[in-house]
Amino acid sequence: MEVTREQLIDCGVSPTKATIYAPIISMWSSNFAITTPMRMCHFLSQVLWESCCFRYTKELARYDASSNVNAFSVGGVWMWIPADKRAILRTSIDAYKALGQESVTKVWEGKEYTFPTDTWLLMINSVEVYASECFNTTERHRAAINAMTTVADVEAYDFTTGYPEKLQF
Repeated sequence: MEVTREQLIDCGVSPTKATIYAPIISMWSSNFAITTPMRMCHFLSQVLWESCCFRYTKELARYDASSNVNAFSVGGVWMWIPADKRAILRTSIDAYKALGQESVTKVWEGKEYTFPTDTWLLMINSVEVYASECFNTTERHRAAINAMTTVADVEAYDFTTGYPEKLQF
């Protein structure tokens, strides 16, 4: 079943991406039993939703959310603390520091971690900067992918590079 560049553009795909993906979809659709207008409509609605009209790939989003990016270790134990939990942790450590507490114990996934208050703040700041740099790297990859104009470029692109080294405390 053929899909045209113009049809993809009408669906919200950029002209550049429509030029890349229309022939690929047309070429492979019969291999996946996409042989009727209804099946093509269902396929495109799913693919365009998941890829935000080919603005980014699912693989990049999956990699960005994985432990390949979202991980640091404390005493050899690998973990990740989401942004909302980091904000709560920071608030509590700031409160301990304001009250003059020199060390703090926190429990994460059943394990206790005790460090000087200033060490906690250093670790939280380090993780926050790490997360920010990972975000920047992912956004650079997203921009690079969006600027690609050939299938060969898309296939050859390695979005796993450029991330900062994981933190180990």
